[in-house]
Amino acid sequence: DVLRNVVLRAEYPYGFSLNSVSPTLSDQEGNAWLLGNISPGDKKTITIQGVLLGEDNDERTFRFFVGSGRGNSTTFDTTLALNSFVVGVKRPPLDLAMKLNGDSSKSYVAPPGKRVQAMVTFKNNLPTNLINPQIEVMLSGSALDKQSVRPQGGGFYNSASNSIVWNRVNADHFLTLAPGDIANVIFDFASLVDLPPGSSNQQIDIKLVFSGRPQDTSTDSKVTSSSSVKIASELSLTAKSLYSRGPFENKGAIPPVAEKETTYTVNLLLGNTRNDILNVQVVGTLGANVKWIGDVSPADSNISYDENTHNVIWDVGTLPSGAGFSSPGQEVFTHLSLTP
Repeated sequence: DVLRNVVLRAEYPYGFSLNSVSPTLSDQEGNAWLLGNISPGDKKTITIQGVLLGEDNDERTFRFFVGSGRGNSTTFDTTLALNSFVVGVKRPPLDLAMKLNGDSSKSYVAPPGKRVQAMVTFKNNLPTNLINPQIEVMLSGSALDKQSVRPQGGGFYNSASNSIVWNRVNADHFLTLAPGDIANVIFDFASLVDLPPGSSNQQIDIKLVFSGRPQDTSTDSKVTSSSSVKIASELSLTAKSLYSRGPFENKGAIPPVAEKETTYTVNLLLGNTRNDILNVQVVGTLGANVKWIGDVSPADSNISYDENTHNVIWDVGTLPSGAGFSSPGQEVFTHLSLTP
């Protein structure tokens, strides 16, 4: 028979933080999906990604329950199926982390041409010495200024492959890493100052590889990590007050006369060098003797006025890459009056 209004609910263990799911969740708590009706033989797949934190040798249990809900409700009285599994937490033999200008996030944002300092920290978690430890950094992306890469502490930069290597060949202290030892290396780089206008979603990708051979073994241990530097957009906003030009007819004296009203057309123009920017908003605050008349051009522009704050709010939405440079900018006209 067809199962109707099927609901899947998840119980996550302590220490688990959710990063992404597919398909999207159906509740605000972040643990339920409305799967609709399921015919005989149908199959549904849900992918859950997250991070699990814990101590070495900890165990964490994930539980999942399936039932039939009522309408759009994510609750159900009777469980039709359930499953659980245990995930063990094991400390990795090697630790590897990086900070970009002191920021440990995996995605760092920097304006074009800004120098970024990277500190790579690595640790030997093994009970034995790590022989011939090596750190390799691989940089990629058309936004990278290859001539700006500067490793410290004896690192060798190969400009042909955009990689930096620290090992016993070029750094004497990379002979042995004792159990529990922590060390770091530093390098810095920058993006190109002059990126082509409209070059969308530019970034520099960084891949790290930390490797070495545990003492008394013949097999190397290795751990990898990756981060990116996203090149920030450069926005431009110009504002003009017009009287004899624009889509609206204005009235009143020019220059304005005290205690007499003069109307103006205000023109706003937005530009964006690179990267699509979401949820763009422009806010203008009107003075005590300025009024918003309410005329807007184009007529479908999303502009509103808040009488309590005297703010004119233009909700632009998405500002595409290259607007105002390689393509027309976002432009709007509105109507104001001034009584000096």
